[in-house]
Amino acid sequence: MNNIIKISRIFLGIMFLFSGISKILSLPFFDSMVAELFLGANYYDNASGLQLTQMLSRVLIASEMLLGAAVLQEKWLKKIVLPSLFAMLLIFTVHLFYEGLTSPKGFIEGNCGCFGDILPINNLESIIKNMVADAKTKALLIKAGKLSDGKTMNLETGEQLVCLFSMTCGHCQEVYKEICGFSTYAKLPQVYLLNFGKEFEQQYFFNQGGNCNFPYFRTEDYTLFKRMLEGESFPRILVIRDGKIVKTWNLDSYSREGFMKFLSIPEKQPKKDGLDLQKPGSWGGEEKKPWE
Repeated sequence: MNNIIKISRIFLGIMFLFSGISKILSLPFFDSMVAELFLGANYYDNASGLQLTQMLSRVLIASEMLLGAAVLQEKWLKKIVLPSLFAMLLIFTVHLFYEGLTSPKGFIEGNCGCFGDILPINNLESIIKNMVADAKTKALLIKAGKLSDGKTMNLETGEQLVCLFSMTCGHCQEVYKEICGFSTYAKLPQVYLLNFGKEFEQQYFFNQGGNCNFPYFRTEDYTLFKRMLEGESFPRILVIRDGKIVKTWNLDSYSREGFMKFLSIPEKQPKKDGLDLQKPGSWGGEEKKPWE
């Protein structure tokens, strides 16, 4: 992860944490703003409604602080934290636009309450702040979903081969090596790799398999990797056509012959002159796996 991404996450984390702490330090002020928004100017005459709005204000504060802390760590970052953070900023921005258009104070007067009364800012300043944060959050979401070639994985159209490998797994290395070999002479679907492991393990994994430069996404989050496996063992391989999974293999079901048959891959013919080290049936017979 480069320095720009780290700085963006620190910026978002500090902003959300500071916002939550500021509201706690000026809790009566923030409670009154939330109550007035939902109950009207005479909110103090509605005791039961006031209690509910106070509960809501505390939920909002807790959510801000939780997201501020969560964006500084790695767990569930792509699936939960960044989308939730983006959604909260979007809701706040829409509200600020509405307030600016309907309030007699407009966009440039008053305090939006984003930082309580610790750091008063008006609606326009808050909208600009949220738009900057939205842009940073969107950039982080795109970065989190990008592959090694800078593109995103498109599984909606056409045919793709998605391979989930653990880079220290010998079985995964063997299957990756086979697929690399097939790609040198046969037409394969677009191949994507979803790899689990450390960055320093990556080069060894690729070198062992032939380094065929398939686009890949690497994660060190084992919980995320297990979720992508969906209860299956690795190596896991999926054939996806127009967004639908039409075939899967795992540690127990994968075989070189079955893989070739499903994808109509011909057996590589030996060269007529010189040695061919990859002879047909070199894995030892029908339905043999590379690790057997």
